[in-house]
Amino acid sequence: AKNVYTFLFQRLCAIAAVSDHLQDGLLVVCSTPAQARTVGDLARERGLHAEVRAHDRRLSRLVRETGYGVVRGTQRARPSAVRPVRGGTALDALLVTWVDDRNFDGEGRYRDPHFGPLPRLLRDAGLEVALLARVLPTAPYRETLRRLRGCGERVLVPEAYVTASDRRTCWRAARRFEPAIPGDGRVGPVPAARLARELALDQRMPQAEALQYRALMRRLAESDIKPARIIVPWEGHAWETALFDATRAYLPNTEVIAYENLNFSRLALSLYPGHAELDVRPLPDRVVTNGRTFARVL
Repeated sequence: AKNVYTFLFQRLCAIAAVSDHLQDGLLVVCSTPAQARTVGDLARERGLHAEVRAHDRRLSRLVRETGYGVVRGTQRARPSAVRPVRGGTALDALLVTWVDDRNFDGEGRYRDPHFGPLPRLLRDAGLEVALLARVLPTAPYRETLRRLRGCGERVLVPEAYVTASDRRTCWRAARRFEPAIPGDGRVGPVPAARLARELALDQRMPQAEALQYRALMRRLAESDIKPARIIVPWEGHAWETALFDATRAYLPNTEVIAYENLNFSRLALSLYPGHAELDVRPLPDRVVTNGRTFARVL
């Protein structure tokens, strides 16, 4: 699953796997406090002695000092930081993409690892194309903007439109969100409520980041940037769902196209809407697949 709660499925499976081997004298190393407490509860249900120990704070400090999980401060980019798209410009296609070192060849020319030849094919068909490019956290921000500015592409950078006020609003919305999780909820034999509540608390920031796409679509509409179609490399992320919903709200005449970029499998759970979701989950207007196999599965 590539949604905000991406770890829930893995943690449930891990607990289900270890529960078959619980016995006195066994050490189980868990990823989170809720996972450890759930394993302890399962052991006690079977009459075993279980001791749950908290994580070592020294280890957490060491992980932080090595740079793992460092969150880059949000930087504000001017709309003129890269080659801009003017409001009112007739734009046939806006391609939503991600940028790091892979997007540039040795001579600084732009290439897209997510869309492949699609931008060129659209231009060859006579369409006006621009990129909505978010710089990945692993890439140096200012240097990547400089390379985008020199590559000749027409590029929109989300940071040029989403304001600090927008980000605060999204953060407050994420903090207010309290999903209804039954205390006795289980997935198969595994108690799931504690794990779900833990994730709801831990994943506030990714949820707020996904919600920023609603502010972004509103700001684009206010800037009179209204593409005929928006094309997204569809992978089942939460930000894609937020973008689909926001586009319908603020750019109602824009067609939303999900582009399958060859990374799907039957195990990508967040890709396939369940029957209970069909009336509430925003979906794209069109899905373009690479071949018939995935079209049939979808």
